[in-house]
Amino acid sequence: MSKSKMGFSSKDDAIICYLKENNVNFRPIISDCLIPIQELFYYFVISGMSPGEYDNLDSLEKKLPQIGLEITNKSEEKSISQIKRTIRSSKEFTGSFLSYDSPAGSSKWAYIKWEDENFILKFAPEDCPKTIESTSLKKSYCKGFFQIRPKKGCERICVNTYTDYSKELISLSPFYFFESDLYHFRDLLYRMQNFILTYWISRSRMKELFSNDIDLSIMNYTLRKAQKYYAISTHLKNTDYLQRICFTILQDMNKNDIALLKSLNQKTEEKGHGRNDQWSFKG
Repeated sequence: MSKSKMGFSSKDDAIICYLKENNVNFRPIISDCLIPIQELFYYFVISGMSPGEYDNLDSLEKKLPQIGLEITNKSEEKSISQIKRTIRSSKEFTGSFLSYDSPAGSSKWAYIKWEDENFILKFAPEDCPKTIESTSLKKSYCKGFFQIRPKKGCERICVNTYTDYSKELISLSPFYFFESDLYHFRDLLYRMQNFILTYWISRSRMKELFSNDIDLSIMNYTLRKAQKYYAISTHLKNTDYLQRICFTILQDMNKNDIALLKSLNQKTEEKGHGRNDQWSFKG
């Protein structure tokens, strides 16, 4: 099964859980995903940029005001009992999030609800919800909490969210790599990991952007490949064959991306204009 990754952080992943559960139209804040693979290659492999320095694919957290939402009640001091009271007294469409120390030993953000005397945690849209008692959560709570709610004066309205992105797809032209592009980088693994991760995120957002309009089986294949290559890149070592391995990965990713964009262009032309009603917050 392919795993989408629309956020650069666990906080973004948790926020997407809230947006999807409340059927909020967040397509406007992910339309920056239509980025040519050659641009990602230039910035992350050639220039050595980190994801945090790349402005063309932003964190979703920063873009929430564009869809009528705001972050509130930020705190690193709330106790579990205070969190419970805050969640239970929250107004409709208010989402709660906390920092959670996972069994793997790393801190992650979770979308949290209170149901039937238990907390329900969700870390990413594809994950199954995790039910946990207050006493157990207290041991893993990392003292970080915030909420998302509609901005003051915003109403929740049903809107036609269809936007024709096919014109921007057409501009994503094929690109070809050369193995010599990868010479002389001592930190090639770091550069490749950033490139693959950002590509994975951009194409995951692209899948969400078109998910209600066309059959995306080829997109699932592309995401499986990106997920696989990202996992491989985290286990590669600096060897005499590293450039050749990375070049092979780049060639395969590029071939899949060319096929993906060709298919999406064809299918969006066949589909034409459509309608997809969702909820949005508007002032």
